[in-house]
Amino acid sequence: MASNVTRQERQQAIRMANDVVPVERAALIAAKQIGLEIVRRGITAFRKGLNPAESVGVVLDRSIRLLTDAMVMSHLFGVRRRQLDAPLSAGISPVFRESLAFLRQRMDLSADDILLLQVSYGPRATAVIDGVRRHIDSVVQRALVQTQLQGLSVRDGTKLLRKVFDETVGITKRNAYQIEAIFRTQTQMAYSAGNWNATRNDPEIDEILWGYKYVTVGDDRVRESHALIDGVTLKKDDEFWNRNFPPNGWNCRCQAIPIFSSRRQKQPPKQSLNNGLVTRVGADRGFDFNPGQVIRTQAA
Repeated sequence: MASNVTRQERQQAIRMANDVVPVERAALIAAKQIGLEIVRRGITAFRKGLNPAESVGVVLDRSIRLLTDAMVMSHLFGVRRRQLDAPLSAGISPVFRESLAFLRQRMDLSADDILLLQVSYGPRATAVIDGVRRHIDSVVQRALVQTQLQGLSVRDGTKLLRKVFDETVGITKRNAYQIEAIFRTQTQMAYSAGNWNATRNDPEIDEILWGYKYVTVGDDRVRESHALIDGVTLKKDDEFWNRNFPPNGWNCRCQAIPIFSSRRQKQPPKQSLNNGLVTRVGADRGFDFNPGQVIRTQAA
């Protein structure tokens, strides 16, 4: 499908994708530390004859607040265009205080606004981390059963547990791929939700908003299913945005650029054939929803 995206619109999408990079970078550093601590605590507990899942749970409990604040900061970057002079909130994680100080120069924000956003994003962060908790608990328990059935020594049991963390949980001695992917994707969703809510919570902006154009960043990392809808231009209330408002997959960098004047609509293809096979068009499985509709906020 030929794209109708201009160079200026492509650059706008790239700028939007880069908006959340400062928060994402800090979140990924923190996520890596969380992953490495999970392995360290889990292995230490196993060697002491304790339940590794309980030690891992302590780390995950702390990560809920960190993920919440990462999503709050990403949301704020999504609506960063307004000026502010409110004092810096003492209730934000130290990891993101520098980013919040930057936002103080851009937005009209109060400490209460930050608290409201933390309340909005807290349940989602908790649900996401609980999903990680259940997964880790499941694979660790299976490893412990295997250790007992095979009569493995503490040394061999430790090797098995490390292998489980590496291959099944995505945490090695140096990286925490799965947790980093979760933090990256959730911050991208919060940024998108910030954009959506900022528009819909402001009647004056919503009144002049005509619709959106789906724009990829245009490099060779864009997946085919997303490239197929590059340039799709539809009114703001079109059903398409209920299922395809980015991010539309793990690490997706696509953007929905707001349009404030009437445009000729461009519909997405119903399907695509690649070597005789039907290629999925649009959002990846599990991402066919609008983050702004799922995460509704009143602040910022």
